[in-house]
Amino acid sequence: MSNSQLRSTDKGDARFVIGCAHREVNNRNPAIDASKRREPSEQLLHLFEQGQIFESQVFAELERLHKVSSLRKQDDDVEGATMRAMERGDRIIIGPTLPTINHRSGRPDILIRFGEEKMRHGKWAYIPVDVKNSKPLEGNADEKWAVSPLDAPWLENRERKDIGLGSPKPEHSLQLAHYWMMLIDLDYAPDIAPVGGIIDKDLNLTWRGLDDGEQSPLKIIEREWKKRWNAIIAMRDDLDACTRPVYRPECRDCVWHDICETELVRERHVSLLSGVTVTHVGKMEEGGITTTPQLAALDPRSAIAANKWGLMPSLGELFDIATEDPSIELSMLPKMSDKRLDKLEAIGINTTADLLSYDQATLAVPTYKLLADNIDAARVDMHAGKYPFYPRGQNAPLIPRADIEIDFDVENDDVVYLFGAYITRKQPDGSYDKGEYISFHFFNRDDLTEEGRQFAAFWAWLHQQFDEAAANGKTANVYCYSGKIAELPRMREASKRNEDVPGVPTPEEINELGAAAHWVDLYEISKPLLWPTRRTGLKDVAKLAGFSWDASDAGGGNSIVWYQTACGIIPGDATGMQQKLLTYNEDDVKATLALRNWLADGVAGNGWTLESVETLSN
Repeated sequence: MSNSQLRSTDKGDARFVIGCAHREVNNRNPAIDASKRREPSEQLLHLFEQGQIFESQVFAELERLHKVSSLRKQDDDVEGATMRAMERGDRIIIGPTLPTINHRSGRPDILIRFGEEKMRHGKWAYIPVDVKNSKPLEGNADEKWAVSPLDAPWLENRERKDIGLGSPKPEHSLQLAHYWMMLIDLDYAPDIAPVGGIIDKDLNLTWRGLDDGEQSPLKIIEREWKKRWNAIIAMRDDLDACTRPVYRPECRDCVWHDICETELVRERHVSLLSGVTVTHVGKMEEGGITTTPQLAALDPRSAIAANKWGLMPSLGELFDIATEDPSIELSMLPKMSDKRLDKLEAIGINTTADLLSYDQATLAVPTYKLLADNIDAARVDMHAGKYPFYPRGQNAPLIPRADIEIDFDVENDDVVYLFGAYITRKQPDGSYDKGEYISFHFFNRDDLTEEGRQFAAFWAWLHQQFDEAAANGKTANVYCYSGKIAELPRMREASKRNEDVPGVPTPEEINELGAAAHWVDLYEISKPLLWPTRRTGLKDVAKLAGFSWDASDAGGGNSIVWYQTACGIIPGDATGMQQKLLTYNEDDVKATLALRNWLADGVAGNGWTLESVETLSN
């Protein structure tokens, strides 16, 4: 691609290189310009509104602390005002708009000057900073990050600090990398390792490198920039399409969702299957597989063998050579050695005939670990049943039971405001009682110690159940769903926020709970199963167990809006919304209970039988 192929009006903003490439083609495709777009959800609109409110609060704080150039309320010539502020060397520029350059457009939330002197070519240097009404990290990585306070938001003032678990969100880094490229082209980037900053909801200015590693944000945006403009040019010139719809989580909030999903459902595209990622789709496409029936027709045995081989030439390449000369000895195949022959034997390939017994179409797909699982997922989908299957080569899962069973779930925003549990007890006849919902919660945000007190009360109650069970010679289990990414990290964060509140457990004590035999993460049990659903979240799989939520709009995203109303942050029926959140949490823990009871029935053959996916054929 060269810039001469682009129109003078062509430009891409910071979102252009993030997420789905097909979205950007659709945005510029006149053939669907009049098509109906999906309206943004109430949750999305609320999050956008809350983001703007938070930005205003951050900007106001910076204006209070520093002499700034604020362009937020400037109606015209914001680009000119931005350039004049940069030429003057203003230290903090809020609400800038950078001039479009090399077809890139960008509006970083803030530009912060770097250094006390101009660069050698006579211009001041600036670093892009964005404001995000979210936590800056995701995942479970445990490390410190370079952070500057708002009262001294300069890169030079950074200190390594513990701000929670996780790594920088990739989409945030890609946005910053886009702005960095613009600053380079405008000659305003400092002569340092590329860097950008995010001010998060905890008011930390966290810095992150933009050119670290082979898959750095800068390398990604350069690759994606070229790829996406090439796809747009191909669409305009009526050439073979370079992009196509591929279903992924972000699709649910995309304006083109309905158009793309209709196409995907019509062709039974593989991306609609649970467990199939965008990377998997790319591998399958290389082997000519795009639909669920095609995938289901492949051979799991061949996929497993190819993955076990894992060497070059691949098993597929060895197969092709043997196809051309079926009389060839295995020892005469390329790069063959005694060690490699031993590996073939371990797979079950002792002769050329053994090699040729595998499926050519399956071996044509580039090797990746989960291909056999994806094939089985396709077969479950083709089966069109209402029950999951357990993976090939495994036994039915064990569903741990106890005399006292506690299903547990937290609700959180910037704090954990609700610790909910549903406790059931085993009766003498082996059945369980009806159970009881217990909650430790608060909606008054004025008292900053309330989170700690509720956490301490929950922790004391939980361990009281453990102690009483042990004293009576009974067992007690705690059940959750996705505890590794939900309950445990949120409790550790709450622990650090409330370390001075009596009774709040330490992060180490929380880790001990998560590692204990009586902590059961039902997601870890259900995730390996092959489900006849597109997703494996609790809301999706519990419905198969016959469970339904009281709220028709139940979901983690909507609960954010409910919480804001319950606390009086946004107008509405606060009391009614508080009760809705309690009912929602109670339904969540009841759903975990219903799901594990249902799975236990399937394992026991009580009403239905959880079978191996090996019982399905193509």
